[in-house]
This record gives sequence, C-alpha cells and structure tokens, in this order.
Amino acid sequence: MQKKYRALRTVARIFKVLAWIVLVLGIVVALVYFVGAAWLGFGGMGMMRNLGGAYYRYMPRMGGSAIFIGLVGAAGILLLTLLKFLLLLAASDLFFVLIDIEENTRAIAYSAGPKL
Repeated sequence: MQKKYRALRTVARIFKVLAWIVLVLGIVVALVYFVGAAWLGFGGMGMMRNLGGAYYRYMPRMGGSAIFIGLVGAAGILLLTLLKFLLLLAASDLFFVLIDIEENTRAIAYSAGPKL
C-alpha cells in the first residue's frame, strides 16, 4: 500500500525533533539562570566593581537568598520547558496516530471488499 500524507509525516517528525531541542535548550537555560543568579547574588565574585564604585556600593549582596531565587527560577523554567516538551511530543504522536487510524481503516475497507 502506498504511503499517504507525506507532508503530515514530515510535520510530525519536525515536531518530535523540535520537542527534544526545546527540552535540551530549556535545561541549559535553567542551569545558566541558576548559576547566573547565584553568581550575581554573591556580588559577581568581585566583578561588579568594574561597573563603577557607586553602583557596586548600593548593590545588595543577596548571598544565600540568591541561591533560593536561582532555584525557584530554574524550577519554573524547567517546569515550563517540560510542559512545552510534552505538548510538542503529544502533537507529534497525535499526527502519527491519526495517520495510523487512516491506514488501518483503509486496510479494513480494502480487505472487506465491495458488499453490494
């Protein structure tokens, strides 16, 4: 039997690849956010002095709360990333299921033959 819906199969594959890309990039962004928040919370390891004395003098050093803020932000990013990943993967699988239903229906109709 000839394969139909090549464009829909291609879109489903693109969604599946895109889902994995979103997951990997989301994990990387969450890690960068956590490390960046912790780094800035501890005064940027002394690097903030280069921005000017007045700014650095009034910038609060958050210390331990920066780690908490980084964890909460990273958890939020990971949660939304996981949601996007699951939605894209579900959309991809839905396309494949619909194509399989069509193929199975066509095969059953073909094997049953004409009844009239």
